[in-house]
Amino acid sequence: MARTHILICGNYGAGNFGDELILKGLLKVVRQIPDVHVTVMSGNPSQTHEMHGTDTCPFIPSSFLSWGKNILNGNIFKALSSIRKSDLVLFGGGGLFNEKEERSIGIWWSQVRFFRLLRKKVIMIGQSFGKIQEEKYKKIIQKVCRAMTQICVRDTQSKRNLELLGVTTRIEVLKDSALWLTSDDFTPSSIPHPQQPYTILSLRNWPGVDLVPIRSMLHKKDQTLNIIDVSMMVAEPENLKTLNDLFAMFQHAESVIAMRLHAAILGHITHKPLTILSYDEKVENLMRDLGYDTNIEKVSNTMDLPESSTIPLVQTKADQEQFQKILTKIIKTI
Repeated sequence: MARTHILICGNYGAGNFGDELILKGLLKVVRQIPDVHVTVMSGNPSQTHEMHGTDTCPFIPSSFLSWGKNILNGNIFKALSSIRKSDLVLFGGGGLFNEKEERSIGIWWSQVRFFRLLRKKVIMIGQSFGKIQEEKYKKIIQKVCRAMTQICVRDTQSKRNLELLGVTTRIEVLKDSALWLTSDDFTPSSIPHPQQPYTILSLRNWPGVDLVPIRSMLHKKDQTLNIIDVSMMVAEPENLKTLNDLFAMFQHAESVIAMRLHAAILGHITHKPLTILSYDEKVENLMRDLGYDTNIEKVSNTMDLPESSTIPLVQTKADQEQFQKILTKIIKTI
């Protein structure tokens, strides 16, 4: 049987642990399918190869200025070669088409245009979509969705939002692939842990949000709280360099206060008392699907910090099996 070449495209190699957790969850399922060869498009191919042990290639340039540079260094030819060789593209999550980050929309639409130009079958997996207001973005997202063979979003509200845009491609809800990971998917880390007990605080700079009052609120609530900042960016703090290091940090924490979505997901996976500070609807939509209602608060400078709570782990085996069925069915048509 001929090998199926799968190309995975997403925000990988950007130094964001959340995106790397998405990729790790995808690879977990894809590698269970026999006779499959995987290549990952990455902003830092060598880092992605080291972190995930996959073949890699660079992205297609998204601007005229970067085209010249990428022609000179040969990256454009590597990217085009990997797309041409692929039988199937997995267009991975997460919130790549956020209206508040318009540059991001242009970058990812440029990748999808080349998949469509080279007539590749593409599965969208693990994306989230907010309510789009501007017509130009609505049109781009409609075009992106028309280029898809299958659409899998990570929360029920994203499905509703696409349906409101008139998307007719079949849409399934499969939870974020980072939720497909368990402790068995990580190896022990040798990093020294902070003095216990400690609480992980994962904040994100976001337009209109002042992070200073959040810290003040935490210290007023409990002056003895031992807070460890985890930005979810590689090497921040400097000892967190691998996904195994990151997982160990969450595993040994007493509780988690998360503005970052994948910090909340890691708190969920490690079954920690979790407080969720929602800066964007993608955070709130997914975490509500997981059963978190009383401990989500929209970030503002006047908010009251909700109490943390522990929710029984949601089983995602059915989602993994469904994604594997979708993959297998499409591979048979290639």
